[in-house]
Amino acid sequence: MFCLFIVALVILYAVFSDVPGGFPTHSIVTVKNGTSLGGISEQFESRHLIRFPIVLKVAVILIGGQRGAISGDYYFPTGLSTFAVARRLVSGKHGLEPIRVTIPEGTSVKDIAKILDASLPGFDSKQFTDLASADEGYLFPDTYFFMSNASSTEIISVMEDNFSKKIIPLNADIQKFKKSLHDVVIMASILEEEARLTETRQIVAGILWKRLLIGMPLQVDSAFQYINGKNSFTLTMDDLAIDSPYNTY
Repeated sequence: MFCLFIVALVILYAVFSDVPGGFPTHSIVTVKNGTSLGGISEQFESRHLIRFPIVLKVAVILIGGQRGAISGDYYFPTGLSTFAVARRLVSGKHGLEPIRVTIPEGTSVKDIAKILDASLPGFDSKQFTDLASADEGYLFPDTYFFMSNASSTEIISVMEDNFSKKIIPLNADIQKFKKSLHDVVIMASILEEEARLTETRQIVAGILWKRLLIGMPLQVDSAFQYINGKNSFTLTMDDLAIDSPYNTY
């Protein structure tokens, strides 16, 4: 009888401490408010985070009693046993920590997407690029702290809000300059790649504004970094004829 009891304990320990072999690392699971414990268990099984829903249900009840599981987004960077998963659910330890992401000056939307993709698990770089393409120049370069499950829309909104705040001290000067904010942003984006020194940028800016005034094409090579990744030394006549809204020739 005692032997059977020991065997039962060993089996229970194995079941509760078992980590599924195919546990998907860096998983984010959303437990919606009001979801039953059975529904949560089935959800975790379908995501291959546990093997047996009944084991998770029992573990949650044993650990939390009437409290049950706490809703929210849960992040699992590595595999956990069913018992450890239950403990997280009962205690509400979501495991989501802000991730530091630095966007350097002059970074294009495509390159911002690459930086975010390398920093945030589950980030959809294509979705971000599609949504942010119209905001080129308005995503302020800075150091941000994003949650690991931040959506493209949330990230774009944060970066745009930061741009709006940082531009406030310059609004009076922009109005005196009698240029639209959009034109100023475009010019700043061009100058970022066209010239490196402040003094040089001032000279180039003066030339480009005069070209616009007389209706002359800007003819800047820096735009090709965005169009096809080429610079002044690698451009061909065919490149200059590319049909693109960013081609200033």
